[in-house]
Amino acid sequence: MICVIMLHMRTEEFIGYSLMATFFYAVPLYFFISGYLLSASASRAEFRPYLWKRVKGLLIPYVIFFVISFLWMNTVYAHFKGMGLFGFQTDWTHLAKAFLFAGEYLYTVAIVPPPIWFLHALFFCSILFYFFVKIRFLSVQVGLAAFLCVSAATLQNRLQNSSFWLIRMLPTALFFMLCGHFCRQIYNWSKENTDSHKIFRLHFFWVFPLFLLLLWLMVRGRGDMWNITSEWYFPAAFVFFAICYLLTRETDSRLLLFVGRNSLLYLGIQPLILVLPFAEGLPEYFRGKGFDGLAVYLSYFAVTFLMISGMVALIVLVRKFYFAK
Repeated sequence: MICVIMLHMRTEEFIGYSLMATFFYAVPLYFFISGYLLSASASRAEFRPYLWKRVKGLLIPYVIFFVISFLWMNTVYAHFKGMGLFGFQTDWTHLAKAFLFAGEYLYTVAIVPPPIWFLHALFFCSILFYFFVKIRFLSVQVGLAAFLCVSAATLQNRLQNSSFWLIRMLPTALFFMLCGHFCRQIYNWSKENTDSHKIFRLHFFWVFPLFLLLLWLMVRGRGDMWNITSEWYFPAAFVFFAICYLLTRETDSRLLLFVGRNSLLYLGIQPLILVLPFAEGLPEYFRGKGFDGLAVYLSYFAVTFLMISGMVALIVLVRKFYFAK
């Protein structure tokens, strides 16, 4: 989630495209973790309760964030831009297409653009994921995952001109969700076999060589999850997963736990903050204070992240107080 925030903070301007591109792998990690966490419920639950939980957990928040984003742009953002309330001209047809299909239509209407549509995409992927997990034969599941992996880059190249992001990313997202499912199965098996469990232990000193390997793989697999340029993207993504795992395992941080537990709130709130002129002007403010280069970016990130975290914490407190009543 922190990488997703950084992706939307003019990162290339400060640290260059090469390092910024490593953050692209946060998106497949998002689906990988979703597959890992949904593995048990998808395997055991009946379809109707499973579907209803996904509607409550993903589709309803998507609708709420979409409406809030539209109102935010036409009230708060319009105010800072010196426009009247709802001063933006709205093409309601494009707004409906942006709501139903995301994609390029999000940029044709007055609404905060991605990443609110991730919830929309994850909802449909989780439904397809349910039917994949219900397949009884592991060999068939592995075969389907392999097919998705091999065909993803080819399918995306053929669908390059499609303005519907959901269609372009579906094979890749399902592949990473299935990989999360397989990882959960392997982990459960390893816990039951103590000797085997030792094989899956990684240590912190692997982070630096893994990062070098990630940079090497990234050059050959340029592009993000919705515009994969080669199959090298997949091994690079898994190296990124390993780095994140090692870093978080060595960090007993309440802040990271808070971000993880409230990731949907971060997902919806961060674009609302980043679009404000105050946040956009922070880099220039820090330059005026004598900061330079990376120091500007780190200061910009720290202040913005604290602002987003503050809003999330406020919502969490209000929600707890409301339910306590």
